[in-house]
Amino acid sequence: MLTVNSALFYIDWSDIQVDRAITSLINPPAEFIVVNGKQAHSVGIEADVYFRPSNDWDVVLGGSLANAQYDNGTIDSSTNGLGFPLRGQRLPSSPPLLLNASVEKRFVVVDGIQAYLRGEYNYRGNSFGDVPNTIAAPGADLRSGESENLNFRVGLRSDIWELQAFVTNVTDRYQSTFTTNGRRPSPIFTP
Repeated sequence: MLTVNSALFYIDWSDIQVDRAITSLINPPAEFIVVNGKQAHSVGIEADVYFRPSNDWDVVLGGSLANAQYDNGTIDSSTNGLGFPLRGQRLPSSPPLLLNASVEKRFVVVDGIQAYLRGEYNYRGNSFGDVPNTIAAPGADLRSGESENLNFRVGLRSDIWELQAFVTNVTDRYQSTFTTNGRRPSPIFTP
C-alpha cells in the first residue's frame, strides 16, 4: 500500500505580531511588548509518503520547503523610536527545510501482542530567533543551527496497552534552538 499526501500553500498575514522596545523603569534600559505589525507571507510545499510493503512493515517519508518573510513594516530597534525595516526579513522560527523519515518492523509474539522495532530521523534547517535577523556586531546573526536527530524504539503492544524502551538523540549531538553567530547562547543574551 502506498499513500502520498501533498499540499501547496500560500499564507497572507495582516497585523502579524512583533516585539516593540519600550523604556523600562524595572529592567533598564528597555523591555519589549508585543504589538501588531504589518504584513507577511509564507509560501511552500509539504508532502509525506506512507509505504506499507507488507502488514509488518511501515516506511514514512515527509518534508516541507517554505519561504516565510515580512512584506513591510518596522520594528523599534531602540528606546529612542528608531525603526528597523522588516521587509525581506525571515519570520522567526520558520526553517526553510524540514525532513523526517521512519521505518517500523513488527513481529507477532502471541495472538493479540506484537513486538516492534522503529527508527526515526528528523532534520530541521536553520531559522532565525527574532527580527531583525542580524544584529549590530559585524557578521553576527540570530540564526539557530541546523539540527538532526536519530531515535530508536523497541517495544510490545496490544490493542489496550504498550510497553516500550527508547533512545533519543542516538548520536548525542548538541541541538541548538537559538544561537548567536553560530555559537551556543549565553545565559543572558542582550543584542
